[in-house]
Amino acid sequence: MTRRNRWIIAGLVTLAVIALSFLVPDHLVYLRNATPIERFLVSRTPLGSTQSEVLAWLKSEGVTASIHHTMVEPGSYYPEARIGGQSYLHAPLDRYALPLHTSVVAFYFFDANNTLAEINVVKTTDAL
Repeated sequence: MTRRNRWIIAGLVTLAVIALSFLVPDHLVYLRNATPIERFLVSRTPLGSTQSEVLAWLKSEGVTASIHHTMVEPGSYYPEARIGGQSYLHAPLDRYALPLHTSVVAFYFFDANNTLAEINVVKTTDAL
């Protein structure tokens, strides 16, 4: 393969990646670390949203969330919580293998009024 052909292939791959990012931009955020994912989720489901609103958005994204009516203390280890809440949603957002298998899970914490108080994202990568 000549140097020119390598540059052509590299250019085509770059164009394909850019085109793909415009087709599925929301899901590309899940490749990033937890903080940008949390910011993205807050932009879609702002703090103060009702549990029903969060569930509706997750459903529109094809995510099946489970509701847990369990008090979560601030600083809890599992589910990881800074603020905690009266109940929470466990939402598996994505799973991919680039190159290791990684799962992205969001925990949505709700206060006593069933309004969103905190979102925490946990990424887990399997070892080889």
